[in-house]
Amino acid sequence: MSALAFVGSASGADEPPMLLPLVGYNEHRTNLPGGRHANVSTNRAMVVKADSTDRRSIGGELVNEAGTWTQFAGWSPDGETAVVLRGWESVENAQWEEEHKTFRFTPEGWLVDSYLVDVATGKVENVTGVERVSFYNSGLFFWPDDPTKLGFTALIGGNSKPFSMDRDGHNKTDLTKNSSGFAYGFSSSPDGSLDRLRFKARRRAESVCDAAVRSKRARHDRRPRWTGRYTRLLATRHGQEMSVNAQVMYYPTKIGTMRGTLSTAEERANWPASEKQRFENLKAFFDSGVDPYAVMLSEAKRRGREALLTFRMNDDHGNDFLRTQFQVDHPEWRLGTEEYRGKGALDFGREEVRDHMFRLIEEAVKRSDCDGIELDFNRFPTFFKDGTTTRLRCSRLGQERHPTHHYEKPGAFIVTLKVEGPAGKARRAKVWDVTLP
Repeated sequence: MSALAFVGSASGADEPPMLLPLVGYNEHRTNLPGGRHANVSTNRAMVVKADSTDRRSIGGELVNEAGTWTQFAGWSPDGETAVVLRGWESVENAQWEEEHKTFRFTPEGWLVDSYLVDVATGKVENVTGVERVSFYNSGLFFWPDDPTKLGFTALIGGNSKPFSMDRDGHNKTDLTKNSSGFAYGFSSSPDGSLDRLRFKARRRAESVCDAAVRSKRARHDRRPRWTGRYTRLLATRHGQEMSVNAQVMYYPTKIGTMRGTLSTAEERANWPASEKQRFENLKAFFDSGVDPYAVMLSEAKRRGREALLTFRMNDDHGNDFLRTQFQVDHPEWRLGTEEYRGKGALDFGREEVRDHMFRLIEEAVKRSDCDGIELDFNRFPTFFKDGTTTRLRCSRLGQERHPTHHYEKPGAFIVTLKVEGPAGKARRAKVWDVTLP
């Protein structure tokens, strides 16, 4: 679920219509043969009312040729317009990517645009296709406090560039025209003094919990009223998840390393603009006594929602700003040296690694007023060296586990995780696609 907006529905004859949130989300297959593209191309942008009725696709007319899919990407502030991404990839390029296990973004092989879709009428507008600047345009959002502007990112010359533009798609402006940095995404933020930053930062952190839901008091009253019954940061229907790490931590830590603090001055000078801004923003927050994560968690709980942390269990990007002292001190505790196979990924077959991760998780939970924590094993799902049998000793539970991680041939394997403790038993099974060199 990406965002929520209230729409009217009938109640009693003499009563104002009851309001139900409309939820935007995506559906796609994951078990089709033929590799990644065969499944990705089944993705469809969907909406459904919060009571699970009126489920339907949105922007369906955009899927008008083979290899095309749609993806729900957000709402306008008033909830009347959905942001829908339309993607297309050629069969030839998809086959090449499947064979080489990497992406190849070219104008001949890809076409990605961001559309505005009127929920009531179904009318679609390709705003990134107007005065086109790239064959790959994503991350479209409505500019805060300015209904006449939009923002998005465009892939140009291998770099992802942040752009602003008018509401109708005209007057596109590259916001980092003289920079070679890569932007995964961006949002506008206020400028000003530290005092102004502190005020804006706290207000923005609290307003994050508002931004997903809009209600109308009745059909005759068109004024928006923002509520906090749902949240937006990694939003679920009942609560809010907040990421606190990618091996480095996003706050001052006594156990680990705060993001970017081990980079040299020369390395920082070469950071992309987005990373420089992230570093400066977090430093300004904590130097001024504001913990943005505490603000967001507190606001979520004040609104009666669950406040959860999400913790990335392993990471292998290899960027200098993700360097940790633990990795520097123990390079032999990594999985290897190949790209995305050991630049930073830790070997969970070592007890020292598992103990270190436990201490990081313990610190995160103790410093946060949270209701729980999600352990994210999915972003870089590589934890053990290939061809080894690892003995995991759970000393805190007084139990031992002996998982074998050895694959003689590639293919789809069902991996089952079973957990048993004082509170009961749990079981989870998942299909893993295993490839070998």
